[in-house]
Amino acid sequence: MLIDAWRPPRPVGSLTVFFALPEGGVFVYLPGTGAMPVLLDELGVPLRDRGRSGEFGFEVSTEELALLDDELILAVDPYPGTSPSLDGVEASPVFAAVPAVRDGRYLRLTTEESQALLAASALSTPVALDALTRVLSG
Repeated sequence: MLIDAWRPPRPVGSLTVFFALPEGGVFVYLPGTGAMPVLLDELGVPLRDRGRSGEFGFEVSTEELALLDDELILAVDPYPGTSPSLDGVEASPVFAAVPAVRDGRYLRLTTEESQALLAASALSTPVALDALTRVLSG
């Protein structure tokens, strides 16, 4: 019922959600599989289909971060202790040149918000909705 009542504060043309890999680069989620992509789709904020059917996601090296050319980019930090990897991605000049990052349309979710979005359970959904509202209102 909570999901049915929630609407994005503004439309989002395309969305990327990723987490940083310990060895550098990022893992980009794809639509259709897993709790988080399904939740986002139900909320009307779907992940971008990148022509990779049947995959959960894919890795992008630090040198290829310019491929993240979506309107909005969210970084999830789902596990305590992974922040240094995300700090490294954010320090990359290639990442800084990505239009969404350069124009202030990149947001890093807290560990709690990330876990809520990725788990998409009855208990975590309110936290995830609060995070999405904050992100999309900014």
